[in-house]
Amino acid sequence: MFHHMPIAKNIQQMQKPFLFLSFGILFLIFITCTSLIAVMLYAKDPNLNLNTLARYIVDKYSFTGLRRLTVIGITANVDVCCRFTY
Repeated sequence: MFHHMPIAKNIQQMQKPFLFLSFGILFLIFITCTSLIAVMLYAKDPNLNLNTLARYIVDKYSFTGLRRLTVIGITANVDVCCRFTY
């Protein structure tokens, strides 16, 4: 990655590889974290239903205020979508 620095003609040519690399690293971190969450949940309860997995996570691992904020956020998104579609 650093071999681009001496041969770059301008700043934009130097920025592009670093931006791609940073987004790639963030994507890999995200995939790793979500995979670890899935493995830990499967280790805890191998009979989890995939259709109710999000509800299970919210019910078991969040506090009451977060549940309320989630419901408010979903309601707000549905309301905005309904206003723009009609």
